[in-house]
Amino acid sequence: MAFTLPPVERASVHLDIAFHRAKIKAELVKKKLKRGKLTIHHIREIERARFKMASEALVKRITKIHRSFPEIEKLSVFYQELMKATLDVEQMQKSLAGLLWLERKIAELTKQHLKKLNRCSVQTAIHTLRSAFYGRLSSVCTKLDNEFVALERARKAMKIYPILRDLPTVAIAGFPNVGKTTLLSKLSSSTPEIAEYAFTTKHINLGYIQFGHKKIQLLDTPGTLARPDTMNAIEKQAMLAVKYLAHVIVYVFDPTEPYPLDKQEQLLEILKKENKPLLLYISKSDLTDQHVQKTIAELKEKHKEIISSAELLKQSLQKLEF
Repeated sequence: MAFTLPPVERASVHLDIAFHRAKIKAELVKKKLKRGKLTIHHIREIERARFKMASEALVKRITKIHRSFPEIEKLSVFYQELMKATLDVEQMQKSLAGLLWLERKIAELTKQHLKKLNRCSVQTAIHTLRSAFYGRLSSVCTKLDNEFVALERARKAMKIYPILRDLPTVAIAGFPNVGKTTLLSKLSSSTPEIAEYAFTTKHINLGYIQFGHKKIQLLDTPGTLARPDTMNAIEKQAMLAVKYLAHVIVYVFDPTEPYPLDKQEQLLEILKKENKPLLLYISKSDLTDQHVQKTIAELKEKHKEIISSAELLKQSLQKLEF
């Protein structure tokens, strides 16, 4: 699933474009009709084309917006839950319903003003009607400007959703800034952004490993703290990936202890409750600091199966049957 939605402009942008296209259309019709002095019949024909183009251009742009948004009920549970964690789903649905109302309202206003146009017998009345029509279109569109803004906000949130493939999937999990993203870059050809502060990863990064004919999808999940009842939106993404996507979990311990080791152990216990195959990995094991090496030794003593080399971890993943 790819969430490549087009930008949602403000109401004023849609109006400006629609009125500009209507002006061009009217000029083209006028050019075709101009054989001497224009009659009132000709003027009505020109304005009829203008009205229709303004309406069609607006409706086309609005339709493109609401059709670009996914139907939530047709998405996988993961994406549905991801939306709930990262955006205001209720507001998004309300805004989309507002656009559908706007389409109907524009069609209604166009029909009403075209009928009035047919009854106009003087040019001044036609020009007055055009101003009234444009005014009504502007009013109803501007009335829904907040809905356009809300949809653009939702679009930006969805733009960074991972494009997942139907492949055996490994979720790399752990506290923030413990080396998950670095591990992803070592295991795959992915080159994600790496920075030195907590919650560096704000969304799920993807990578892939190819073992002959077997391909594995790797998810570098955002860091999460051992607090399942008070997770923020970034942490929820990690837990959703583990719960709904992962066939295997790689849990990363950081021996430099940006977070206390006992807290890292607590998070491991939380992840064990998912009842999924779990591989343990020590990051930053090449550091020579005495305290770090002591912590690594303690981890290896407690977790006999723990791995401290990305290459060995890759070999372990290759042996797994998904």
